[in-house]
Amino acid sequence: MRSVGLGVYFGIKENRPKYRDYISEAKVFGFSEIFMGIGFILKEKNVDKELKEIRDFSIYAENLGYYVFTDINPEFMKFFNASPDNLEPYLKTGVKGIRLDYGFNVEEMAKIIRNARRLNLYVELNASIFSEGDLERLSKLTDFENVKASHDFYPPLYTGISLEEVIRKSSPFKRFGIPVGIFVGSNREKLRNTVESLRKYSPWQAEEILFATGKIDRVIIGDPLEDSQDLKKEGEVASRDYIKIRVIPYNISDEERKAFNHVLYSRKREFAVSAGDYIENKVTPRCVVRKFRGSVSIMTNRPDYIEVWIWTKDSPADPTFTIIGEVLEEDMQIVDLVEDHDKILLEAIESRFT
Repeated sequence: MRSVGLGVYFGIKENRPKYRDYISEAKVFGFSEIFMGIGFILKEKNVDKELKEIRDFSIYAENLGYYVFTDINPEFMKFFNASPDNLEPYLKTGVKGIRLDYGFNVEEMAKIIRNARRLNLYVELNASIFSEGDLERLSKLTDFENVKASHDFYPPLYTGISLEEVIRKSSPFKRFGIPVGIFVGSNREKLRNTVESLRKYSPWQAEEILFATGKIDRVIIGDPLEDSQDLKKEGEVASRDYIKIRVIPYNISDEERKAFNHVLYSRKREFAVSAGDYIENKVTPRCVVRKFRGSVSIMTNRPDYIEVWIWTKDSPADPTFTIIGEVLEEDMQIVDLVEDHDKILLEAIESRFT
């Protein structure tokens, strides 16, 4: 099940007065998680005051229905006078999840997971650095009932990892049924991203691509204080259980328009992705031309079934297919990620050149 979350950072003190209104507004749009950055506290003098503010915010967020998690590492353990056998000091923060950023071995992680369970805490594994072998070893020491995973984010340009690497690193967690989270930057800042190539996209477009991988369950908008309209779009993507692909339609008939705004079920082919459902189909051969990568066509002469073909390779003209449009160029990355039995919906959009 998809979910979408927010990043808030208490070290940016000028933002603190805005956070409660921010998360309240985002909740309306379906946001349900918060990654809370509290690394600043290691250098604070008035720790009790800061901890109270962090705890009060965590409780406020939880009362709204948010799951709140934060990073920990051995330095934090020492600061909080905690250990893998004693996690109770973290309850002072009010968070419901502790993310093991770095510095723990597999045996320590197993202890942390078991002891966190007794305190009704989730443990987040670092999906960017945790190896498949370590995950296998960990599975022999504990179950994963209270375990999630989430990737790192990389603010400086050109420091993020590739989408292919995210898929590779996330796959073992999915095999164990562990939900995987990832960060995308806001539309304004584009700083706290996991995937470098997605930094250029709007956050909701990046979100669409990430969910289409089938390896990502949770997307966190890493940069704080996202704009309202962007929050709304990001919430809409997470609310769906299907992949949306934007298509520029040609001069199509009402019958051909049935290809749009219906959830269709996909199959991956050598030259295309096909998707269909049982809908009356009176489409006849009309625009029979060579198909190029990104062409969208409907199969003709199938009276009880609409079957759309999105071509991923060039192929010759064939009266079996009538061309109805073309996929928006940036959405072809989504098409390439579609697998058998995915649910997809084609959205007709205006050409950006008209």
